[in-house]
This record gives sequence, structure tokens and C-alpha cells, in this order.
Amino acid sequence: MSVRFWEPGKEYLRIEDEVIAAMREVLSKGDLVMRQQMLDFEHNLAAFVGTTDAIGVSNCTDGLRLLLEAVGIGPGDEVITVSHTFMATMAVIHHVGATPVLVDVGDDHNMNVDLVEAAITPRTKAVMPVHLNGRLVQMDRLMEIAKKHDLLVIEDTAQALGGAYLGVRGGAWGLAGAFSFYPAKLLGAYGDAGAVVTSDASLAAKLRELRDHGRVSKTGFSGWGWNCRLDNLQAAVLDLKLKKVPEWIGQRRRLATIYDEELADVGAIKRPPAPDGGANFDIYQNYVIEAERRDELAAHLAAKGIETLVSPGPVPNHKQPVGLDHPTPDRQARVRHRSCIGRVGIRVAAHPRHLGPDQARPRRPRHLRGPARGHERTRVSHVQVPDHGHERGPNRRSEHAGRRSPPDQNRPLPAAVQARRIAAAGQRAQGRHELCRPATTGARR
Repeated sequence: MSVRFWEPGKEYLRIEDEVIAAMREVLSKGDLVMRQQMLDFEHNLAAFVGTTDAIGVSNCTDGLRLLLEAVGIGPGDEVITVSHTFMATMAVIHHVGATPVLVDVGDDHNMNVDLVEAAITPRTKAVMPVHLNGRLVQMDRLMEIAKKHDLLVIEDTAQALGGAYLGVRGGAWGLAGAFSFYPAKLLGAYGDAGAVVTSDASLAAKLRELRDHGRVSKTGFSGWGWNCRLDNLQAAVLDLKLKKVPEWIGQRRRLATIYDEELADVGAIKRPPAPDGGANFDIYQNYVIEAERRDELAAHLAAKGIETLVSPGPVPNHKQPVGLDHPTPDRQARVRHRSCIGRVGIRVAAHPRHLGPDQARPRRPRHLRGPARGHERTRVSHVQVPDHGHERGPNRRSEHAGRRSPPDQNRPLPAAVQARRIAAAGQRAQGRHELCRPATTGARR
């Protein structure tokens, strides 16, 4: 058995004819730089997210940097964000001359909004929440805090295209948001690409100037700018793929449900929140589990041909040699207690076998199935699962009637047993169908 974490070639082959047709149209017309295909994609992306404008850029990192520059954030300013993200989030703050101020994350690996106010100083100008793994931050509360303290909210939505909180999609909550279309993303280009979305017309105009050397016309300039344009060929491909994003999100959520149910009785593994309703609508850019014996588990899975990804790695970003480990004790404390995520988190491919909208999931034999999430949560207090109010325990009660109680789940399972459970869930997710887009790394911006 071989379960690859990401197979871009297989995804391309599924839509090869459509991709080649789109590229042929661009190349045959000579539409190479900032032409109609890019404008069409920008229009369609803004409509999908729920903003009035989208500005195509070279990548998400450039998009975030241009945003900070456009709103006037620079030397002497502070921007509140998190360490548990890709380094680019903090790098763009540094590169405009401002200081990243880091707060801790919660159990869902996203910014702990309750810690934000304590990090605000007279120098704070903005908050940059990161919607990690396709799950949005608690944005209603964050927006209240930002309004109270007159702060800008700039969303790092690199991993969350289509994700929503309280019905509002990522990128539409704050002043603006930046997306990554790195090839491994849900919506991936065949190279680097990104976009910024906003409903502020003046900001959109400023970003369009900054991405193209500061030009306001063919020969006129408003000031200094950069070369951060979205390639027109990539825009044409992205516009084609954007139409498929709702279907791809549905596939990921069905695969996440398989993992969630099949791993319910593995007490030594902490699963991400389930796709079963509540305020969040997660797209599962990554399906991330936590395991105390992470390295042993990853090695065992690798020996079985199952690829995983450990991210961000054994050394958290704020411990890297880039000056983020602030010398003041209070700021160190803000990120100390969750830095262990880098040691216990592991990404498992919600494997890319296609599940059609009406495809029934293959099931393990009844005697091997785990308990429903609601039952498991009441028995195993150390597995922390948010209650979204839509648990499935009562609906599956008959499956457990008259069955012997499962073994004590507070006792960690051996890594080999954990690996077999993950492999079984992966095989369930594979099915016997055509390969589709996996839950991918999403690291590059």
C-alpha cells in the first residue's frame, strides 16, 4: 500500500483537457501580462469570497507585504499575530520595519482571541489573524477588540479559501485578506500565485498601483512600487479551478468525517474539530492530529508507505534565529505553553481518492468500529473536542447496544496500533475511485 501525501500530477490529469484549453487560449491570443483572464479571475474570486475587489499578486507573501505598506504600517509600529504559522506571516511584518508581537494559540491551533487585548500597546496598529488549516479564527470577538482599540484587521487567509465563520468567509471579515495559490493549496496554480481581497475601494486602487511599479497609467506613476503581478497564464488556470472549489471542499469534508469517525476510539491521538456544524465551516486544507509519540508514529506510517508531514517542525518559529523571541518575560510567556504543538502535531493526508457526492463510505466491520464522537468525548476527558452542538452519539446508539465496553481509552495505544488505525482510515478514504485533490501541506506562501 502507498498513500502519498500529495500527488499534483494526478490532480492535473483529471482536468488536463480543460487546463490545456485554457492555456492555449491565453497563449494563442498573446494575453500574457495583466489581461482579461486576470481581470475575470479577480472578479470571480471577489464574488466567491464576498468582497467587492480582488487584486491578483505574485504570491501571498507579497500580498500581505503590499497590504501593510498600503495602510502605512512601518518602523515603530507593532502588529499582533501568532507564531504557529508559516514564517512568511511574521516576515512581512519585519520587512516593512514593524515588529511582530506574538500571542498564543488555542486548542484548534488558531489565535487565542482572549489573549489579544493583553498584547496591545500604544504602538499596536493592526492584528493579523491566521486561519490555519482551513479553519477561521473567532472573528466576531476579534473584530470587537479591534474596533474598541481602533486597530486594523488584516487576515492571513493563505490556507482558508472557502472557510467561513458565522457564515462569513475568510478574507471578508477584516479590512483585507491575502490568499496563497501555491500549488499545494486547495486552489493551486502551476507555480507561485496569490491575491488580496477587500471591500475598500481606495485600498484596492493603492494595491493595484503597488503591485505594478506604482503605475496609474501606461506612462504615469503615483510613487514607488514593486513588480508583484499575477501571471496571466496562472490567472486563467486559477479561474478554471475556482469553479471546482465547492466540489473539492465537499470532498475534503467527507474525507475528514471518515478520519474523525474511524479514529474516534484512539485515545492517544487528538483529532481536529469535526465537520459537523457549529459556527465554523472548515475546509480541511490540512487534517492535523496530535500524538505524544509523534516521531515514532510517523516513522511507523512511513514504513507502511503512508506519507505524513510534521509541521512547522521541532523548533517553533519564535525560537528560530530571526529575533522573534522577545527578551521581555511577559512576551515570552504569551507563546510558551503551546510551543509544544511543533513537537506533537502531525499532518495526515485526508487521502485524495475521489468520493462522489452520493458515494457511500466503506465501513470497517462492526466489531472494529470506534464509538460515536459524543460517546467518546464523555468517556475520555483528556481528548479535547469542542462541542458544536451537533454531535452524532444518540444517532448511533443502536450500533453499541449489547456490545462489551471498549478497553480503557485513557491508556495510550502503542504506536503500531495507532498507525494501523490511521492506515485503515486512509484506506477507507481512498475507496476505489479516481484520485482527487488531497489535504495538502499548504506551507509555502
